[in-house]
Amino acid sequence: MSGSFDDMDVPPTLVSFAIAPQDASRLISPEFKAAGHPVYFFDAPYNQDGTPDYTTLKFMWNEVANLIASGKAVSAWALSTGGIAEVFARWRSATRSALRWTTRSRLTRCTSRTSAAS
Repeated sequence: MSGSFDDMDVPPTLVSFAIAPQDASRLISPEFKAAGHPVYFFDAPYNQDGTPDYTTLKFMWNEVANLIASGKAVSAWALSTGGIAEVFARWRSATRSALRWTTRSRLTRCTSRTSAAS
């Protein structure tokens, strides 16, 4: 995409779109649904040279898909620079409900090829 319009010049620009068709029954949204649901944290693995470990990432994404398909994961959020705190803050502002973490609450950290579904 490039060109000119009046006094504006647009440099050549690559615009890319990607889709992943999916049955609507397998889709989830990012907000927490109810108390008692487990929280899973998938930590992206990196190699010694700083590049992503794509073999392990593929396994982890399959785990995420399995958790969604089994109904164990009812919402999901891809972390950005705000980390987990951003997720909790956005959920709090969207639902007007406070998150209460208790001693019975569980955060399952998934960092390698261990199954999160167990």
